[in-house]
Amino acid sequence: MMDSKKTSKRKRYSFDLDAELMKEVKIQSVMQEKNVYELVEKAIKKYMLDLK
Repeated sequence: MMDSKKTSKRKRYSFDLDAELMKEVKIQSVMQEKNVYELVEKAIKKYMLDLK
């Protein structure tokens, strides 16, 4: 698992998401003053940790 404090390279991916879910993510990104990718990364990292 990558340490969130380390600088890492980013790679662009393209995938489809539910439109309402993406709308909620965008709203949260504005409310939290974060980029959408930051919220998505955080959610995926949490999911991956929960699998262990």
